Amino acid sequence: MLRLIVSHSRPPIWLMDLLLVLLLAAAAVFVRLQGVGEVVGEGQIWIYPDDPPYHLRRALMTLNNWPHVPTVDPFLNFPDGATVYWPPGLTWLLAGLCRLVAPHAVDRTVVESVALWIPPIVGALTVVLVYIASRRAMGRVVGVVVALVLARVLHLPSVNRPE
Repeated sequence: MLRLIVSHSRPPIWLMDLLLVLLLAAAAVFVRLQGVGEVVGEGQIWIYPDDPPYHLRRALMTLNNWPHVPTVDPFLNFPDGATVYWPPGLTWLLAGLCRLVAPHAVDRTVVESVALWIPPIVGALTVVLVYIASRRAMGRVVGVVVALVLARVLHLPSVNRPE
């Protein structure tokens, strides 16, 4: 006769940590998507008229000249142009994700749609990395508290809708 042994022991701590971090990362994505209704509507994405349009434009220029990120932009200091002082990391990230999502049909709407997802994804990854770092430095309880606080931080979108 086979006897089935049922253990009432707790799951391993690493499994509980993994589930907790994944739950907090999902919460971070959820919290950061709460403002999407403020920037998406009427068939378009509303972009704050400051740095975001320039980064989207720079990503489009990179997509048109893949994988080269422009180092000089004629629109800066017009008409002479100027050296672009931003590092290329965000531009490569945005342009690379656009190439993955729509390899042959990249236009402004694709870039805007992909860019809309970068803050929630980066927020979730930040929660995971901060949890790992703070747990190693100060212990499990501090890691959980810091990750929980960071997951709840909401960056409100800047909206500029025409009246």
